[in-house]
Amino acid sequence: MKKTLESRIAEQLLKIGVKNLSSADTRKIHERVRTIMEAGEPVTVDPVNFIFTFQLAKYNANEVSQADINKLAADLKPIINNIGAGTLINAKTTITLVGEADPTPISKTGSLYKAGITDNKKLAEARLASLERIIRAIIISQLTGATDALIDKAVVFAKSTKTGTTRNITANITQTGETATETVFKCDFNSGELNGKQADASTSYVGYEVTHPITVPAGTEVSLHFDPYTIPDCFVLKYGDSWGTSGFYGVMDEPINNYYAEGELPDWVRAKNVNFGQYAQYIIYKENGGAVNKAIQQKIAQVKAGAPNQMSGQDSELGWKFTFTTKAFENTVQLIVFSPLGNTKFEVAISCKLPDPNILKPLPTPQSFN
Repeated sequence: MKKTLESRIAEQLLKIGVKNLSSADTRKIHERVRTIMEAGEPVTVDPVNFIFTFQLAKYNANEVSQADINKLAADLKPIINNIGAGTLINAKTTITLVGEADPTPISKTGSLYKAGITDNKKLAEARLASLERIIRAIIISQLTGATDALIDKAVVFAKSTKTGTTRNITANITQTGETATETVFKCDFNSGELNGKQADASTSYVGYEVTHPITVPAGTEVSLHFDPYTIPDCFVLKYGDSWGTSGFYGVMDEPINNYYAEGELPDWVRAKNVNFGQYAQYIIYKENGGAVNKAIQQKIAQVKAGAPNQMSGQDSELGWKFTFTTKAFENTVQLIVFSPLGNTKFEVAISCKLPDPNILKPLPTPQSFN
């Protein structure tokens, strides 16, 4: 019988010597722990099991029939759908493949022996390697943006052999992950007010830096809109191997005196009552030889080093808009806000164009493994 959350909490409290709590205190502990666990509790998806069989004396991926590839794709569909849905954070897929080594001797005069497959264990190992290759090709063909490199980060292939009487490979696939604990970016999302700070050189003028989970199906065209509250900020977004920047964005023609308390502005600035655009030009590009701009550019260079592609961005009615297409296995976005002019306050709004579910993606063919 599965233990309730309350009984699990009681067991852990007893282990550390906590007992005889009042009912009110116990209820508070239960409510708090439940809130934490529901926000980021580990999740396990129902496993998938199937059997795959190579034809007699065959082991190459290109020797598998199209019907076998189609059947394998159908067996993998629940797992592929889970990955493509993008609902789990830090998801890990483990594909356990166990190949039977048929005890029938390998002929020393046959093609297998000449190819270096001198016993049935080696034959089983060759079949396991080919099956992994086929599985990878199916995943890549069905999930937008999937690559071998991304599969290597999120999928573990555990292959082994055993003595048997068949040519069967038994597959067991499990998936684990967790729900998100930070603000989750998703379709039709509006963050409300997000707050950072007025940054200085100690943080490279970064007032807000958070890696947000994004739970959007692979292949979705996502538009992220950033709307700063009056004081201009510079938004930088990184998703997968792409990045984008808004530059300093906000109400540039607004006079700044009304937004700063006495003593927060240099006397000459307050005397001239300059607007945000003029003040930004001075603080970022002129003061101390442009030290602010240099620090910001160094930070942006670090982002670009891991993301060689630049995503599109433009002004819109909802604020600065970044547009990108989501990829399988990429479930986070890094948001950096440079705020040298004041405490950063902004909103994020997200709209999506979901992929057409009626468009069938072609599966790999036996010839594609030649």
